[in-house]
Amino acid sequence: MAAVCMTTVSARFWQVGDNGLVRWDYNCHFVGNVIDNKPSSGEQCGGICISNSQCTHFTHANGYCYLKRHTGNWRETDDTANTCGFIPGRSAQNERK
Repeated sequence: MAAVCMTTVSARFWQVGDNGLVRWDYNCHFVGNVIDNKPSSGEQCGGICISNSQCTHFTHANGYCYLKRHTGNWRETDDTANTCGFIPGRSAQNERK
């Protein structure tokens, strides 16, 4: 008798925003590495990150855009209250499409 172990892996399908400069999605969060935060709407958060040359990733939560810096491939966590994203080319983030 053989045992079979199955694991469900769900890939995130990043949306393209800000004229192709941002990848983002709902229900996710990049934890830690905050370099700044600004009050904003979710729609503005990617543009705020673009305007800060140190920003590689962002999370929008509770009316604030949290700018983050991580140059590697950073695994986001699921979080139904947040939106998150990254700037392609500023880090080694995998777009996993």
